[in-house]
Amino acid sequence: MGGCPKVGVVLWILLQSFGRWATGSWFWVEWFRHRRTTQSEVVNIHLAES
Repeated sequence: MGGCPKVGVVLWILLQSFGRWATGSWFWVEWFRHRRTTQSEVVNIHLAES
């Protein structure tokens, strides 16, 4: 690990706040639902184009 220590501090703060924010299960439920819908939309677009 090298480079500017300020970057590491900022990343650590971001990880801490993100960890607290992501602890809620609603975040993961929404994230998985969003991923699933976007993936199915992409598949539908490919099917419509072919």
